[in-house]
Amino acid sequence: MEELLVSLPVLVGKFFWPFCRILSAISIAPVMGDIAVPIRFRIAMAFALTLVAMPVVDNININAFSLQAITLIFEQILIGFIFGFAFFLVTSVFSMLGYYISSQMGLSMAMMNDPGNQNSSTVIASIFYVFNTLLFFSYDIHLLITNLVISSFQNWPINSNGTFFSISLIVNQIGWSFSAALLLATPIVFGTLVVQIGMGILTRATPTINIFSLGFSITLLLGLFLLGLQIPSISGHYQQMTNHILTIFLS
Repeated sequence: MEELLVSLPVLVGKFFWPFCRILSAISIAPVMGDIAVPIRFRIAMAFALTLVAMPVVDNININAFSLQAITLIFEQILIGFIFGFAFFLVTSVFSMLGYYISSQMGLSMAMMNDPGNQNSSTVIASIFYVFNTLLFFSYDIHLLITNLVISSFQNWPINSNGTFFSISLIVNQIGWSFSAALLLATPIVFGTLVVQIGMGILTRATPTINIFSLGFSITLLLGLFLLGLQIPSISGHYQQMTNHILTIFLS
C-alpha cells in the first residue's frame, strides 16, 4: 500500500500532462474541435487516448504543486494547440475559398447557418465545409492526427526543455493558408473580372441595357460553371495541403 502511495504522484503525472496535450489538440483540430461536438465527448475521447498513450510516456518525477508543474501544463497545452491548429489551417483554406468565391459571384448576401461555429456563413462556404468534413473522414485525418499526437511523446517528450516550433514557422503557415485560398479562387476571380470588364464595355456601347440585372445573371452563371469545374479537384488539393502540413512535423 505504501509503495502504491509513493508511485501515485508519478502515475498521476504520467496521465495528466499527456491528457493536457491531447485535449488541447482535439479542441482545436478540424471537425473534432467544432462547437457542434459536445465538450464532454472531447474530454472522454482525450481520456481514452491518454490511456492508450501512457505506455509510451516516460516517467516524470515533478511535484504537482510546484511552479515547474504549472509551466509544464501550459507547455503541453501549447504543443497540442499547435498540432491541432496546423490541420485547422487546411480547413480554413476552404472556408476562405468559399468567402472569396461567394463575393465574386455576388452570393455574399446568401447566408445560412454554419454548424461548425454556430454562426452565419455564405452558401458556398457552407458547401466547402461539407466537402471538408467528408474529405476529413475519407482520408482518415482524424486517425492521422491521433497517431501524430501520440507519437509526439517520443519525438517531443514531456519536460525535454527543448524548442519544438518557432514563431516564424507558425506565422508562415498562416500566410500560406491565405495564399493557398487565394490561388484556388484565382480562376473564378479572373473569370468574373473578365465578365465585369465586358459588361463595362457593353454599357459604354449600349447605355440602355440594364447592366445590373444582366451582369448579375451572367456573373452568377459563369461562377457556378467554374465552380463545377473546380469541385472535382478539391480532393487532390486537400491531400496536397495535408501532406504539406505533415512535412512540417516530420521534417
